[in-house]
Amino acid sequence: MCRPGRRWSDWTMSAERERRLLIAGLGNVLLRDDGFGSVVAERLARRVAGPQVTVATYGIAGVALVQDLVAGYAGLVLIDVVVRGGPPGRLYWLRPVVPAPGEGEARFLAEPHAVGVSRALVLARALGVLPDYVRILGCQPAAADDLGIGLTPAVAAAADRAVQALADWVPRWLEDPAAEPALWAAPVGCQGG
Repeated sequence: MCRPGRRWSDWTMSAERERRLLIAGLGNVLLRDDGFGSVVAERLARRVAGPQVTVATYGIAGVALVQDLVAGYAGLVLIDVVVRGGPPGRLYWLRPVVPAPGEGEARFLAEPHAVGVSRALVLARALGVLPDYVRILGCQPAAADDLGIGLTPAVAAAADRAVQALADWVPRWLEDPAAEPALWAAPVGCQGG
């Protein structure tokens, strides 16, 4: 990913990452609604993936997400379930607050067997590869801990709405990286992921 003769920081901060967007589907498809992010990403990829937009599923692989961020992106959208107390299927557009890692913490963050979303974001920040624009498209689950394949009806309907909202938003974001999806007036701040 790095070109010979260029420093990593030159690569990630260069104009080559301008207007590049990574949309990452997260979650465990073996735990019913926890697979929301992967389902949305798979459907969305057929509609918006291209030279400036990468849509990928990461499941529960936080380190793989950080490794892909090394390629340099101006924007990152994480798609996952979030428990915020709303009715099942409610969608949230969140702006995570990503703290800087504490002294000596970066190596711990890179432990590949225990990197969830929050740790992946902190690790990406520590490495200098976290995009300036980071959002989470979250869905309130009905059954995120139940073993089984397939989304519950409320979350399946939310997946359809999420795909449409993101498909409509991506071209607008490529023109204006401050654009937010029409479904939400402004992102809600949140701690972690």
